[in-house]
Amino acid sequence: PLYDKNCVFTGTLEKMLRKQAFQLVVDCGGHIEDGITKHTNYLIVGSLEYASNIKDGKSNKLKKAEQLIVKGKDLQILSENTFYDMLETPS
Repeated sequence: PLYDKNCVFTGTLEKMLRKQAFQLVVDCGGHIEDGITKHTNYLIVGSLEYASNIKDGKSNKLKKAEQLIVKGKDLQILSENTFYDMLETPS
């Protein structure tokens, strides 16, 4: 499900280090991006409660992703658990 898809992470992952999650995406043939762009396919959202720069309960990446979705961009916002579920589902 992640093959040739561009993925961005925001927030703190609870089950693994972000570096490990990056490797899972790459192992599935996906790509990691630093920020949200018009090419982003998935934003994976971890816990945002520890970040000091969060306003209104949303990271800047999450806000930008929501703006692109409103404009019609085919971008999905996934919870950390949904991301793991995608990896376990045989394609």
